[in-house]
Amino acid sequence: MADSPASRHSDCIIEFADAATLDLASIDNATDSMWGHNQADMYIEFLQGVIFDLAQHPALGRDAAQFPGVKTYVAKSRHRRSAHGYRIVYRSIGNGIRIIRILHTAMQWQDHLMNE
Repeated sequence: MADSPASRHSDCIIEFADAATLDLASIDNATDSMWGHNQADMYIEFLQGVIFDLAQHPALGRDAAQFPGVKTYVAKSRHRRSAHGYRIVYRSIGNGIRIIRILHTAMQWQDHLMNE
């Protein structure tokens, strides 16, 4: 299965690995089921905005020491310390980023990167 096509925003390139595309669809479906279509749309737009910011400023993420070249960034729609969010796992590529996974912060994200 081929990776999703890259999208171009401004002068930044954003690529999505197949797994990241599936992650985003799962987040959309789960949010829609739990809180409705409007909330799902707002949350996906929020995540897409964070991804766009990361493409413009890849250094915002933290290095994942056990995975050379990989960075992570936790996106939270609420800034409370206890609020869960999604960990965006990515690599810098030329003039942008490649999204590897988008995983809930309650998940052990390292376990999902063994093939990267």
